[in-house]
Amino acid sequence: MEELKTDRNMAKENEKSLNSSNRGFWRKVLYLLMAIIVITSIIFVINFKQEETLPSENGTLIENTTLIQEKIKSKLIGMELTYYDKRGELEKYTVNESDIKMINETWLDNKRVWKVRIGVGISWDYYFDETGENIVKTVQLFRT
Repeated sequence: MEELKTDRNMAKENEKSLNSSNRGFWRKVLYLLMAIIVITSIIFVINFKQEETLPSENGTLIENTTLIQEKIKSKLIGMELTYYDKRGELEKYTVNESDIKMINETWLDNKRVWKVRIGVGISWDYYFDETGENIVKTVQLFRT
């Protein structure tokens, strides 16, 4: 009879230790998941902040891509471009928003610039510096 009680007691103790080890396992899994969520959140915040401003080569801050593109558009819309037509007469072309076909980031003379295509047929490529403030190069893409 004592052997039977001992076996039952041993079985209960084994069950208790199994339950406590299972609790310990799940507790560790829960802590691991919480750590992963915290790390992921920190990485997300850091990347979000980097999209707002990025350091450039010379230590100044580069603004968000969308802000730079909007700045370039606002500089170009309403700008008058002059060129000579086939007869040699001076013509003026006023840039509208629909004339700006693309604004892409690229490299020119080992510097980050923004290439802007203006117009179709009668078109130009304007290159702005990395901040979108200054025009660094203009290429007329048609012959007169």
